Amino acid sequence: QDLFNPSSKNLQVREEFGEVFVEDLVEVPVVNLHQAMTIINAGLEHRQMASQNMNLTSSRSHTILNIDVY
Repeated sequence: QDLFNPSSKNLQVREEFGEVFVEDLVEVPVVNLHQAMTIINAGLEHRQMASQNMNLTSSRSHTILNIDVY
């Protein structure tokens, strides 16, 4: 799930030439650290966690954060 587009499902995580990327992610340009942290926190509000079959008190959640610096 893209945390900036919660309706997206089953995104494809790929690796090519040593670079990991996720297809069709929303890109949000920022110009300073404050904007970046605001965007990251907004995305984390949509993060979902769920228990797994082997341990009902444990949860699994994976997050990929992609930052391009220009």
